[in-house]
Amino acid sequence: MKRKVKIVLHHHIDQNYETGNRGFSWPSFKSLGKSLGYGVLNGLVALSYAFGWVLVNAFKLPKTLAQAVKKNNFQYKNFDFKRAGSFALLMIIALVPIFALQVASEGQRISGRILGISDSLLGNVNSAQEAIKQQDYELAQSNFAGALSDLKIAQSELDQSSLFLRSIINFAPAGYNTGNVLKAAELLTESAQIGSGLLAQIEQFRFSPEGLTVVNTGKNTSARDALNQVRSDVAAVNLKLNEANALLAPLDSGALPAKYQAPLRDSQELIADLSSQMKSLSAATDLFTQILLGEKRFLVFLQNNNELRATGGFIGTIAQGKLQDASIKHLDIRSVYDLDGQLASWIVPPKPMRAVNNRWFMRDANWLASFAESSQRLSILYEKEGGETPDLILGITPDLFIDLLNKTGPITLPTYKVTISSSNFIEQIQTTTSVAYDKNLNQPKQLLADLYPLLLQKIGASNGSGLGMLSLLELFQKNLAAKNILAYSRDPNLQSQLTKFHWSGELIATHKDYLHINSSNLSGTKTDRSLKRNATLITTIQPDGAIINQVRYTITNPLPNSPGLTNTSFVRFYVPDNSRILAADGFDNITMPELPKDKGYVNDSVIEQWNRDLQFDDAHNVFFGKESGKMFIANWFKVAGGETKTVTVTYQLPFKIDNPDNYSLYWQKQAGMLPFEISQEIIFPDRSLIWDNFGNQNRGVEKPSSDKSIWRQQSFNQDQFIGVVIKAK
Repeated sequence: MKRKVKIVLHHHIDQNYETGNRGFSWPSFKSLGKSLGYGVLNGLVALSYAFGWVLVNAFKLPKTLAQAVKKNNFQYKNFDFKRAGSFALLMIIALVPIFALQVASEGQRISGRILGISDSLLGNVNSAQEAIKQQDYELAQSNFAGALSDLKIAQSELDQSSLFLRSIINFAPAGYNTGNVLKAAELLTESAQIGSGLLAQIEQFRFSPEGLTVVNTGKNTSARDALNQVRSDVAAVNLKLNEANALLAPLDSGALPAKYQAPLRDSQELIADLSSQMKSLSAATDLFTQILLGEKRFLVFLQNNNELRATGGFIGTIAQGKLQDASIKHLDIRSVYDLDGQLASWIVPPKPMRAVNNRWFMRDANWLASFAESSQRLSILYEKEGGETPDLILGITPDLFIDLLNKTGPITLPTYKVTISSSNFIEQIQTTTSVAYDKNLNQPKQLLADLYPLLLQKIGASNGSGLGMLSLLELFQKNLAAKNILAYSRDPNLQSQLTKFHWSGELIATHKDYLHINSSNLSGTKTDRSLKRNATLITTIQPDGAIINQVRYTITNPLPNSPGLTNTSFVRFYVPDNSRILAADGFDNITMPELPKDKGYVNDSVIEQWNRDLQFDDAHNVFFGKESGKMFIANWFKVAGGETKTVTVTYQLPFKIDNPDNYSLYWQKQAGMLPFEISQEIIFPDRSLIWDNFGNQNRGVEKPSSDKSIWRQQSFNQDQFIGVVIKAK
């Protein structure tokens, strides 16, 4: 197919080129006249045809750069490596003006040369793709260097052409500037060359019990130098992509035949989006290097999401240590009870906590739904219990370790006569650290301390067997998106960046509707990972623009009906502030005892305000309060083994919509809660739908309750944003 198109576009090529003699020869006057006539009458059409042909065929290239590097999506928040295929696409587009050089006799010589150059360039690009597929990044760099050399030769050929010929080119449709397009192609090729080297650098990083190290570099490279080099290269690629985007964006697709306009617009959107995503990757790289470099005290708490708490799970184990330029200089893993035993103060707990504890400890510090706010409380309690103020706090759920063990395979601990795998991790850890531990040594969390170095050693030794650094980064990205990893920094600048990437676990500020269902298991039973949940939100827009929401939240406990397997949780529904409660049904009532009067209680200022804001609505049998700029509606939800229960909450939002207007909802997932089914119906009886972002794949199969409504259903595994635009009849 490629040779056929070349014949169509270049049927005036000098026979010397076709027969292998590529030396220069003067054309006859007859040949010159024919060439000039062809160029004047057909040059512009040929340019448009060539432009469209290259665009269409570019989409038929083999696997893109991203597909060669990985099998699944690999994202840093919004960054998508699949768009890296636009590198090759746009380099080919850059050659289109070269094909139009046949508009004069001089084009005979140049077109022949350019054909050879374009063949060489495409060969180098395809070879680079194959090299990356084989993880031979040095060869990929060499191939991209060859492509860059081809482009510079093409530019040189144009620079040496006559002024007349260059003028003809510049008068092509829409005034495409050959110099700018070739410069953009050069920038993209340089970006690809740096990017292939960047992939090679990243694959040299390894995790070990001592921290982040660099291997196989042939020289003594520190993690600090390697991280700074990665940051520098990412910034360089970002800069070149921005410049290339600025050169290509002005191209006017309207000057091309209709069938080529859409592919051109798509390619412009691809490079614009790639440029935007690269900006996000650059910001993420800066964030990681700032976190890892320098000296920092860190505190990691493991949140057992089989016993859910507001930010992910019960805090049973903590790890404390120091980080120096990505190296771990000190690490101590222990039970949270070891430190809680050092707390002398009797601190007033949140009111619902009184049902199970009459004082506040660090193990209960993650009461506030915002991870940032809970981390601040935890830091204060950690200091009161003898710890140094941490610079960085991480919250991790067991799902991260399950994913890692899926990659590494089982790990045997001979001392404990157990083998830890992804399938038994939670059960085995709970049993060994809570029941089957040496009561004389009284170190229930020692198994985790012994497992940590073995897991890191196995990860670091994998070297190409599915656990390379790119694979690990993808795994971490997945867990960051699912909120199995949350982070808080005392540095306001770092915290601001964590918030931008939605890695800080804060409740999202929204202009319109918001919903966050948050469960805190206060019964002490390890039952949450067994529960089956689903939630339905019905939003009704009244004729006057008022909005009424009804949330139905259902939990099924499939465990046996045993006192030790009943899930008793304080459930909060976070909604826009100043919403008005209309109805509530299905909650349980649990008496919260008064605190002893002889303990000399002291208050934490934030929890004191939280307790003060907590009010009970007798008419609807629910609590309500304020937190993180939201209002919450809450009460107890008790589900015994073998039981299914539903609670329903109805409330009116504090705003109305105009005509026409949009309604939007940010539905935020609780960290640590396993995925479950959610559905939403928006009913607008006096309005018609103009636009929605539900997508066909999410629309439910059941008929909505009204023909003037829209309905969706999907698995809730990360935050969701939905919106509709409606207008009155």
